[in-house]
Amino acid sequence: MRLLIDIGNENAKWKLGDNRGTFPSERAKFIQNLQIQTANLAPPSGVLFVNVSARGVAEDIKAFTADKWQIPTIEVVPSAEQCGVKNSYHNASELGADRWAALIGARSICTGAAIIVDSGTAVTVDALAADGQFVGGSILPGFRLSRESLWRNASGIGDFERQVPTIPARSTAEAVSSGVVYSIAGGVDSLIRSYGKLIGPAAQLLITGGDTALITEYSSYEFEPSPNLVIVGLETIAETL
Repeated sequence: MRLLIDIGNENAKWKLGDNRGTFPSERAKFIQNLQIQTANLAPPSGVLFVNVSARGVAEDIKAFTADKWQIPTIEVVPSAEQCGVKNSYHNASELGADRWAALIGARSICTGAAIIVDSGTAVTVDALAADGQFVGGSILPGFRLSRESLWRNASGIGDFERQVPTIPARSTAEAVSSGVVYSIAGGVDSLIRSYGKLIGPAAQLLITGGDTALITEYSSYEFEPSPNLVIVGLETIAETL
């Protein structure tokens, strides 16, 4: 049984059989965190992972698994075609590995076309046609990035954590929160409409990522929550190896 790991910008998710967990993905403590998380698990038969964090994390995990378990480690990277999904990027390798795995995961659970929204550090909206063609996708800055961009680059706007929008907004915090949340949710809605014209209005809408709740609350669309869609994609890939 393979250990599956989705290494994101801020957090890493893992699954081994019925066991799963999440831990911060910063490189300085990545291996220490992985060691703690897997300390009481039976040795896996192999490791399959995607990585969008620091490049060195991939090399660290390969060295760790070779030393601890002496097992093969496979890093999933985008290709022209895999598991029934065809990559439409001009350069297939430019597509994020997590997005590629999520598309494969969506393909494995959807009977037709799908639009996948991933709300994390960045917000991505990807369109998958019914025949498995990845039509294309768009990237927006996520909620934290958008908020931080304003307080770092706009005079008079301080740093704060508030993200619950208030209409009417009567303070700077409320104004930034409402602007950020409604602009991202509205942007997602607009992209869903645009991609829906390409793959059909009946496409299933899947959503994953840590800020799922903000999208689902303020979007005008109904989504199917898929919190571990990248892991589902890794499971699908693992079945072919």
